Amino acid sequence: MSRSAPKLPVLTRVTDTVTRVSSRPLQARPALRRLPLLAAALCLAPLSGTLAFADDPLPTPTPVVSPTAVPSPSIAPSPTTTPAPSPTPVPTPTLGAAATVADATWTAPQQITEEGKFTLGVTGTTNGQLTAHIALLKDTSACPTSPLYPMQTAAGTKVTVTQLAAGVAPTTPGALTGSFSHSLSLTPKDSGTFSLCGWLVGSPAANEASTVARFSQVVGVGNRPATLAAEIPSTVRSGDYFSVKLTGTTPAAGRRVLILAEKDTTKSCESLRKAPSGKLPLQTVVSLPSGSFTKTLRLRFRTQSGGPYLLCAQIVETVDRTPEATAQSVMTVSEGLKCVSTQSALSQRTTDLSVIRKRRDAALTRLTAAKKKVAPLQRRLASVEKSSKRRLATARKAVTKAKSASGKKKARARLNRLRASETKRVYKAGAPLRKAKSSVKLLQRTYTQYRTGASLLDETLTRTRKDVKKYCSRPGT
Repeated sequence: MSRSAPKLPVLTRVTDTVTRVSSRPLQARPALRRLPLLAAALCLAPLSGTLAFADDPLPTPTPVVSPTAVPSPSIAPSPTTTPAPSPTPVPTPTLGAAATVADATWTAPQQITEEGKFTLGVTGTTNGQLTAHIALLKDTSACPTSPLYPMQTAAGTKVTVTQLAAGVAPTTPGALTGSFSHSLSLTPKDSGTFSLCGWLVGSPAANEASTVARFSQVVGVGNRPATLAAEIPSTVRSGDYFSVKLTGTTPAAGRRVLILAEKDTTKSCESLRKAPSGKLPLQTVVSLPSGSFTKTLRLRFRTQSGGPYLLCAQIVETVDRTPEATAQSVMTVSEGLKCVSTQSALSQRTTDLSVIRKRRDAALTRLTAAKKKVAPLQRRLASVEKSSKRRLATARKAVTKAKSASGKKKARARLNRLRASETKRVYKAGAPLRKAKSSVKLLQRTYTQYRTGASLLDETLTRTRKDVKKYCSRPGT
């Protein structure tokens, strides 16, 4: 080699070999034979491998092997190998696209009970991603087209959303891209009649038309079972306390026992509801624990009329008024002991008041008559006193006119005698007046006593009448 030509590396032999192979004249037949073999080799060989084919034996090149390089295996063509057919291209599905079509089969629950979890099953196939929705709506007319547009569709109702991804790739173009099987769960809080609604919505949803499958069915949500037994007496007295023993079980917390009494014994306990205060002769509410319970209640009737009454005990929820269990009995309400005593006292005091009022009126009549007698007597006494004063004045003038000492002495003696006689006469004339005034004073005191007694007894009768209304079923009797 000359000085200007540098030494070639080891790869020179590989390059030289490839050059020799490519510079040879092409032969038609060997090339045609190699095409099927080359296609098969490309399918079988790994992507990192290197294959070389030549008509004649060539010197084996020495490759440069790096520390991490893995030599590719050489596959020798077999003259008896049958070439594999080329497969049809398969379209790659877009897993992130929203579903526009779904073929769904819904499985409704057989029984739904309040505060119990139930599932709505859905299976089928779809061509994209879905969200699953469930709701219990109080409106039983129909389920909305979409649970998302408007958002107020599921207001106040629990809605569960679950993402469903697309499945395997389709075998033929245009077919649904995947199958799914899902269960939607919900726990109703109240009993009654509802619309059970289910939706499959393409995710992400663009508008109301994104709903690709829908389920709608009117279902009944039943009460959870509870038990109740009541020991109710057959006869009680109105106004008297009596005992009712309640035993039973409650399915969960938040239950109460409601006790009501109804005059119409033909009604059913399930139709009775708590009335405003004072509308029913008996009603009370007692909280219950969860599970088994035993309670003894002291109750009292305050009825407007006696007779048979329907006594109902119901286990109800705080918000759901449909009874979960009932116990009832017809009991007869009669007059109580307090009613009897208060009615007797009322009758006696009414009689006493009548007597006192009569005596008061008689005293008033006598007092009025006595006061009428006083005036004439006062006029008569005044006349007597006036004449007496005139005579005394005449006697005093006689004393003054007397000239002699003996005359004055006689006049004074006469004046003294006149004074004594006039005093007796005036006192005697005033005796009827004094008697009349004394009678008026006595009659006034008697009348005042009867009037005060009648007022106090009238107040007592007012309180007694209130007691009769409180303790008696027939206060008018």
